[in-house]
Amino acid sequence: IIAWDVRDKGDLDYRNGLIRQDIALRWLADTVVMLRQIDTQHPVTVGWWQDSEISAPLVDFVSFQFYGDYTDLQQNIANLNANTNRPILLISTGYSTFTVSEINQRNFLYQTFEETQNNNLMGWMVNYAFDYPRTVTCTPPNCPSIGDELNQFGLWNTGYFPKLAV
Repeated sequence: IIAWDVRDKGDLDYRNGLIRQDIALRWLADTVVMLRQIDTQHPVTVGWWQDSEISAPLVDFVSFQFYGDYTDLQQNIANLNANTNRPILLISTGYSTFTVSEINQRNFLYQTFEETQNNNLMGWMVNYAFDYPRTVTCTPPNCPSIGDELNQFGLWNTGYFPKLAV
């Protein structure tokens, strides 16, 4: 274990109206306290989608996810730096070769890596290593499913051959 990521995209729960923000934050605080009682050896973070800075008082480092345009990444990092006093990790990034070419996937990832380095972030993590075969992400009886953006975020294709980003 490197660190505990308490809740993936938990901010979407209240952004999508599934629960009130105060209830989501109370659950988050209670869960972090419980986790710290169980494990005092590993740091804690929350990989939220857009409101990562709101988790700063509760975590050891702020983590965020990013899948968009390079200029938006610069703004996201600037906002996090301005609104937190914790180290920052890009916990998840990637670009699907369903919607962009392998060359663009590589270029977008390299721009993202440069931006994290230029801003002295803790680092970055890529989501996903491998493309998903269409038979894995389909719902019977429609198998294999039609191609989907989610299936092709990997750095290696379904035949285990590396894409240009590698």
